Amino acid sequence: MKVSVTLTEVLTYKITKEVEISKEDYKYYLKNGVLPTKDVEHDLSSDVDDEHWVCTEDYITDIQKVK
Repeated sequence: MKVSVTLTEVLTYKITKEVEISKEDYKYYLKNGVLPTKDVEHDLSSDVDDEHWVCTEDYITDIQKVK
């Protein structure tokens, strides 16, 4: 039997870097667990490359019979 299979692949990268944020943003982070803007995430993501790779996870998310 032929089926159509959808595979989702999730790549995980991890980077640690010293950056500057305001005291207010740090207090907000401590209270809420997130920063009030995505600026730090955008800055760090531009520095990510293959050396920061941690793992790859594959998931079959859909299988359908081909008619």
